[in-house]
Amino acid sequence: MTKTTIFNVDVFDGQNLVGPTTVVIDGSVIGVANSPGPAGAEIDGTGCTLLPGLIDCHVHAYTEDHLREFASYGVTTVLDMGSFTDIGPLRTRSNRPGSGLPSYRSALCPAAHPSSRHAAFLKLADADLVGGAAEAEPFAAARLAAGADYLKIIGDVPGFDEPTLAALAKAARDRGMLSIAHAAHKQAYERAVRAGVDVLTHIPVDGVLDDETVAQLKAADRVVVPTLGMMNAHVAAMKRIPGKEGLSFDTVLANLEKLHQAGVPLCAGTDANDIPTLAYPMGISLHDELELMTRGGMTTTEVLRAATSEAAKAFGFGDRGSVREGLRADLALVEGNPVEDIAATKNLRRVWIGGVEVPLSS
Repeated sequence: MTKTTIFNVDVFDGQNLVGPTTVVIDGSVIGVANSPGPAGAEIDGTGCTLLPGLIDCHVHAYTEDHLREFASYGVTTVLDMGSFTDIGPLRTRSNRPGSGLPSYRSALCPAAHPSSRHAAFLKLADADLVGGAAEAEPFAAARLAAGADYLKIIGDVPGFDEPTLAALAKAARDRGMLSIAHAAHKQAYERAVRAGVDVLTHIPVDGVLDDETVAQLKAADRVVVPTLGMMNAHVAAMKRIPGKEGLSFDTVLANLEKLHQAGVPLCAGTDANDIPTLAYPMGISLHDELELMTRGGMTTTEVLRAATSEAAKAFGFGDRGSVREGLRADLALVEGNPVEDIAATKNLRRVWIGGVEVPLSS
């Protein structure tokens, strides 16, 4: 199989910046330099950095066009956190060798309480609602049977009581699925942590998390996907509501800094979607997210890990997230050094998914 050799390139290997060195793409995986086999293309990586393909840990995507938009910005794995269509065919196409599409995983429709804002806003059917703890097991079983990769739970109030949150988290765990809670407020965080939810997505806008909640998150090794860009947009919208004028994005950044200082695992995600009243761009928004994460006290190296190796670890992808021999050749070549300036991730020069080079955004 023909190889592609990238030489004289700095490499962010998923943990740290190394190089200059040589990286070989051998079919669908990262190969061994100077190994036997047909020669292929050679790329001079001088002045560039090779990154693992980026992972967006919170999107709402359901079409092939969506996936190609992510790919064009170097996002090679996307985790859908709520879809209302049959995603089976799309997931099959995305995982077909040589497709050039980002790997796609989905929660399908999230679990929501009949009284929740999400139930009303999304006009959820009765089958997508969970009225109490006794309904958690059949709901999780139905989601798994329908092909869900993890269980998404709407944790904000009004909504589930804590016994139901705990029952949903347990039902997911019993089936080998991660439980992921939508939690945009302090109370939602506190309840989700006590309920044993694995991943919390979003970050409180209504106050700084207390020390006990943060300590519980750290002790239980919970993962947080803060979606800072979306929370910034949410704060801006909320401030137009009488009585909410005092909300500030500074609170969101203070929460990120507190979680970071405590050592809570953080992963990059955007909430990118095309819902008319909430639309947030796909692909480019992850690069904006990385810049925002540095404003919450994270170093550029930590931010790059959050979108590569830490994300792969949190969601169980053992075959990606790092630049290492034998792993999937999900790679992004950027001009410049994103460890020095995180904005360099936007300077994309080439992207490969499973060894297939994909078109960049025009």
